[in-house]
Amino acid sequence: MVEIVTLKGSPYEIGQQTGRVMREAGVEFYKPREKSISFALRVKEAVQDLIPEIIEEINGFVEAGNFELETILSYALTVYRSAGCTVLAINGEHTSEGRHLFCRNYDSSPNETFSLYKTYPKAKLSHIGFSSLLIGREDGINEAGLAIAVTGVPGKYTNKLGLWDHIPVRVVLERCKTVEKAVNLLEEIPHLWAKNFLLCDKRGKIAIVEISEQEVIVSYPKSGLGVITNHFQSKVMKRYYDKQSEMYNTHKRLNNAELWFKDKKRTIGEKEVRKFLSDTEIGVCSNKMATDPKKSFVTIWSWFTEVGEKSIRYNTGNPVSGDFQSENF
Repeated sequence: MVEIVTLKGSPYEIGQQTGRVMREAGVEFYKPREKSISFALRVKEAVQDLIPEIIEEINGFVEAGNFELETILSYALTVYRSAGCTVLAINGEHTSEGRHLFCRNYDSSPNETFSLYKTYPKAKLSHIGFSSLLIGREDGINEAGLAIAVTGVPGKYTNKLGLWDHIPVRVVLERCKTVEKAVNLLEEIPHLWAKNFLLCDKRGKIAIVEISEQEVIVSYPKSGLGVITNHFQSKVMKRYYDKQSEMYNTHKRLNNAELWFKDKKRTIGEKEVRKFLSDTEIGVCSNKMATDPKKSFVTIWSWFTEVGEKSIRYNTGNPVSGDFQSENF
């Protein structure tokens, strides 16, 4: 059963809450190599004026948990993890109830731990979303009705300074009310590695933001469906894609989503979404089990929402089933 964590207050106070919980749980963070620490310190210097609230939260985390600052900076800002996932946004013109839908499956090792966070930051937008990493979020929806999720992409890397995937998601959730504002912010933030973001707001505006260390490409789907998996779709970004490291079924999951949308158009509702997210054959639920859990690729959490509502329907497991439950924020 997933742990639900509620956080409230200033960035420093929220950091204290999470740091205290980690310390009480006996969590230890191994000190990274000096090269990794040096990189994280340079990233902090590059972004501290852009995301001061995140740096302040890290300071609170370190103080309350009695952790080493350099170690937590490395884990929070630049830790390497690239999960394989599928995200869909559907404009209400193509759903049975006329409501915009946002859907997310997160695929990784079945042993990965994660929590569902309900966050109420002082003077910023409240939000709900999942995370398996410190400080940031992998996905979520905020009180203004903006939904966002990120998926990892095998890319061609450089030594460019940048932030890992989950920090931009967190910053967007707390600052942005519209797709346009979120896109502008994602274009301003320096990024580490390669990734896709999918955005949808309560007006039904959908954007796909494909990002590598070399370039950022934004597209606005005209079909009413936005989908991201674990590869780049635009012609320009394919030059930065490492096909040799391609993730499991990334093209099949994208194709399944497009076929499902075409077949179910104007009949898509909660029942259809639940089934599609939980189906391992014609849906986007992953169920590749291996003897070594690190080589497995399974859906460990799944959620969807009617964009603009302050609630999500979610399920966890490997793979997830059709039994979703609701959580408000």
